[in-house]
Amino acid sequence: MVRMNPAGVPKITNIGEKLVYQRLSEIADHPDWVVFHSLKQSAVVQKFEAETDFLVLVPNKGIVIIEAKGATSVKLEGEEWSMEGVPPGTENKSPLKQIDGAKNNIRAYLRSNDIDVDSLPIARLVWLPKIQVHQFAHVGNTGMLIQTYEVAFNADLDKAAETIERAIDGQIAAFKDNPDVKYSPEKFGPNEMARIEKLLSVRLEATAKAGTLIAIGHTEISKATNDQIRILDLVRNNDNLFFSGPAGTGKSFLLASAAVELAKAGRKVLIACFSEMMADYYQINYGGHPNIEVYEIANLFLETTAYKSHKKSSEWFDDELPGAVLGRFKSSEDVGRYDVICIDEFQDIASKAKVVDAIFRYFKGDGDFKPQIILTADDHQQIMRGGDWTTSFDVAKDYFPEITQVTLSENCRQSPGLSDAVYEFLGWDDGKLKHKLSLELPWKLEIVRTKEGQETKDLASILRGLEKDYSPSQIRVLSPYGASSLIGNLFTRESNGADERWLKSQLRHSSSTGEIRWRSISKFKGLEDDVVVITDINQKAVNWLAEVGKNMNEVLYVGMTRAKFHLVLLISDGLYPAKD
Repeated sequence: MVRMNPAGVPKITNIGEKLVYQRLSEIADHPDWVVFHSLKQSAVVQKFEAETDFLVLVPNKGIVIIEAKGATSVKLEGEEWSMEGVPPGTENKSPLKQIDGAKNNIRAYLRSNDIDVDSLPIARLVWLPKIQVHQFAHVGNTGMLIQTYEVAFNADLDKAAETIERAIDGQIAAFKDNPDVKYSPEKFGPNEMARIEKLLSVRLEATAKAGTLIAIGHTEISKATNDQIRILDLVRNNDNLFFSGPAGTGKSFLLASAAVELAKAGRKVLIACFSEMMADYYQINYGGHPNIEVYEIANLFLETTAYKSHKKSSEWFDDELPGAVLGRFKSSEDVGRYDVICIDEFQDIASKAKVVDAIFRYFKGDGDFKPQIILTADDHQQIMRGGDWTTSFDVAKDYFPEITQVTLSENCRQSPGLSDAVYEFLGWDDGKLKHKLSLELPWKLEIVRTKEGQETKDLASILRGLEKDYSPSQIRVLSPYGASSLIGNLFTRESNGADERWLKSQLRHSSSTGEIRWRSISKFKGLEDDVVVITDINQKAVNWLAEVGKNMNEVLYVGMTRAKFHLVLLISDGLYPAKD
């Protein structure tokens, strides 16, 4: 039998879901399949959540998301659904939009946990267990809205496994010849599917190793961050806000809180940022609100234009793509669609004039609300800039002269001792940064000096030590590089000795079951973990950064401020010598 999660259905479950649950649970010849029922995607602190009726993991194929409707009649005209026999208020609720919302949340969550979602087929299935196929008006005549393999009926209950396979096989076949979609279902064998199952399951963990003080620290961080809400009360009468301040001062939280408040008032809100991982964070935590849309900026531009995929060049993002967006706005009056535009890490795009110009064109032309912007920035984190150093507030003020700058100066994320140590290591003035967290919170900064040829051995030693006190989910390895980092190179060659074999077994990769995640510093910007290890602090990285107009201190500042309690630096080539 398939594995059902949970192993039963609540009495209040509607009859349509009960019928589908029963038939899925009776599938006998696929014991490696996993079925989730009523899988919640929630952001409890924001008071909204989404729920997926069924999600089926099919090893070596992909995922099928099912929305079961117990309707007694269904009609689909264009994009408008009309149903009878469903709860009041849901007669015109599109099951496709429900599935697509869940799909976005699940993709974002899996991607934030280093699952290669771009190669993972995720299919949609609207199941109408009370309806016969001839009762579904206009099926097959809906253009690109829905495909026949994406709808199931009463007769399909007797062939549940075949119906699931038809949906996922149809999804794979539909994109087989599309050069912009590169599905690799074979990558998702039993081990990877087990990892996805583990991520989607609700798990409670108690980690005594890391000590009670870490748990207290998490509570303090949450309280300190939520306390920042008082700042919104002080500036509530200002339409356009620019939150600036060092890393860890709660800028992103304030932006999101303001976005939710405005969305609840009926405004259509865009939350956008340069980083895909940061966009995933916003999608997971705030994308469930009906008036909030979350986009990584390049993906927003792609959706607006005829472009189908990213190109790997800054010229494309800085000039060609936003140019195409501006051209679209010139030729069409119906592109803009937001009352409020929120941009996190605005310093990432402030030096890219066309990008800034394009994104501020997304305001509604004729709306019920006055256009508003909410921006955050830390100019010390300009590691994504496209040219010279830019004062991002000046750029914002050019577009919105009446914008109000709110300068944040209280650290509410990083242990105070570690925060002070970061500024001391870099030789930077902390700008009189204050701390909302207890000075008694634990912290540790470790500096490990390594040599060429010893890096992987030393990294293995570092991680072995950390695993004695922390769970793998608390540890993140960062580098100035991405694929060409110490770890990236490790996975492109044969292991050289026991240490490298052990590292490969512990690190997250499609070829292993490891749980320690790793990323480039630029991709992880805006996020944080309890423990951060930074590799590749060497002369080669210094030279490479100089070639692209950046310096190691800038990049390290971003990476080091991702750690909440424990930071380890792996340094070579005599860089950053110990101070007397």
